[in-house]
Formats: sequence, structure tokens, C-alpha cells
Amino acid sequence: MPLTPNDRSQWPLHVGPLHDIHAGKRDMAYWMSRPADERMAELDRLREEHDGPQPRLARVAVVIERQRS
Repeated sequence: MPLTPNDRSQWPLHVGPLHDIHAGKRDMAYWMSRPADERMAELDRLREEHDGPQPRLARVAVVIERQRS
């Protein structure tokens, strides 16, 4: 059963002391075990949570012809 972004009941959970020196390595190992699409989606969700929704940039290309001298 796939998880929905707001369903945290099935998320992996580790509770430990704040001074746990191995927590960063465990976090990195967890995220590196996830597919790239999931990591990017979570990164975008965190960015939106921090910065608020941002409009997408328009993809515009302009061709400029150089004059030969």
C-alpha cells in the first residue's frame, strides 16, 4: 500500500537522544535508499513548506544573431 504524503502512521521512526552521533549517518542511509523521484519530491515539499508556493519559471529561449565584423 503506497503512503500518502500526510499519512505518517507508517513512516519509519527512530527515537533517540539528541546527542546521538550516528543519527546523521542513519538519516543519510535512509534517504539514499529511497528512489531519486521520492527524494526530489520531499525536497520540493520541504522547500515549499519553508518558502511558500512559488510560481514556476517560464522556459523562454531567445536567439540572438551576431553581426559579423
